[in-house]
Amino acid sequence: MEEMSKQERLEAAIAGEPVDRPPVALWRHWPGDDRTPEGLAEATLRFQRDFDFDFVKVTPPSSYCLQDWGVRDEWRGNAEGTREYVARPVQHPEDWGRLPTLEPQEGALGAQLACLRLLSSALGGDVPLVQTVFSPLAQAKNLAGQERLLDHLRRYPDALRAGLEVITETTVRFLESARGCGIAGIFYAVQHADYSLLSEAEYHTFGRPYDLRVLQAAQGLWLNVLHLHGSTVMFDLVTDYPVQVLNWHDRETGISLAEGQRRFGGAVCGGLSRWDGVVCGTPTRVRAEAFEALAQTGGRRFILGTGCVVPVVAPWENLRAARQAVEMAPPAEALRCHLNKEGGLSCAAAFRAAQELGLEPWAVGRAADLLDIRLVGCQLGLFGYGPKSEGRHKVVKPAEEVSPDLAAAIYAGLEGGRLSCQAAWSIASRMGIAKIEVSAAAERLGVRIGRCQLGAF
Repeated sequence: MEEMSKQERLEAAIAGEPVDRPPVALWRHWPGDDRTPEGLAEATLRFQRDFDFDFVKVTPPSSYCLQDWGVRDEWRGNAEGTREYVARPVQHPEDWGRLPTLEPQEGALGAQLACLRLLSSALGGDVPLVQTVFSPLAQAKNLAGQERLLDHLRRYPDALRAGLEVITETTVRFLESARGCGIAGIFYAVQHADYSLLSEAEYHTFGRPYDLRVLQAAQGLWLNVLHLHGSTVMFDLVTDYPVQVLNWHDRETGISLAEGQRRFGGAVCGGLSRWDGVVCGTPTRVRAEAFEALAQTGGRRFILGTGCVVPVVAPWENLRAARQAVEMAPPAEALRCHLNKEGGLSCAAAFRAAQELGLEPWAVGRAADLLDIRLVGCQLGLFGYGPKSEGRHKVVKPAEEVSPDLAAAIYAGLEGGRLSCQAAWSIASRMGIAKIEVSAAAERLGVRIGRCQLGAF
């Protein structure tokens, strides 16, 4: 397939059509640099020049849309790059009614539009530009504070509605102005469609109607991304929102990318864990998560990313591993050349594939499972040799005798009364014997082997 432009690649991914490679995008905050339109634009451009993502998500501080109402915040070293609010204009229910409708060409909103114009001019239309827009309820949270917002929502609902009307109107006006700055869409951040904060009835009243008014104003843009924030999200409440892409904490909510695709008709964005993978992991871990995400989705209706903003402490090598992962062969193609004549993937072949792809073995095992590829020929002789129902799945037999040295090594390697597959392999390597000799000795000693490195058992 010929190389696609970024817009062509994203449009094909959204439509579920073949792509030359899966699209990828990561985004982060720029504390300090984001104090001026020029600083935020330059930091964003440097990031894009370094990684060449398929779209640029512009990430100002969450206060950009609130400063002209009197919000003040400071960055105090938060690893996500977010700021702490030190002054909020809404202290009492009647304060909601004092909020004026803001003019988007002025103040902090006008500064953000200037940033968009700088980015649009520099990118020249080659890279789709997506502006962050917070839901009216998310903005209300930052105007009042979470605890005060929820109190007003339940005790002074009419006062809060008056404020939400002004916030929504201001947001719509800003969005209409942002259209003229060359944006391809918005990144619409919903933070309260979460069962730990509200009931569905409450979100239907104070969230959804205002969301839909903002998203209606975004119609005609081709790359609108809905970000569903939180770990106990009301996923099905927003799957009918008029957006092209849905992004959520897929590694934290229990709603996988594959499940998300079944419940949402557009493209899903995610697959990478922010802390365990991108921040604290290794490039190998990042590639493994990307590989698994590709296997879940088949590379269709999929954009590789994180479930939320990338922390500012993320190592550059891990970000580069995410970008490079989409250039690798898709999981099905990468594994196909290693299959046997019956279409199975042997244990030895799976390890060769992992080495070739720079992945952990468990990622290959997980991909094989998602692609319905049967793992066979366990090198310890424990599975994959025939039907389990007939008792022919394993070929290892108890050893006639076990040397004292081998027995000692097995007992020393036990964890929780079991010998891991990796420990068995290590014993075989140290003692210069076949792997199946270790499993045969374990059978004789009554030691169970568990935790297959490919995840088969």
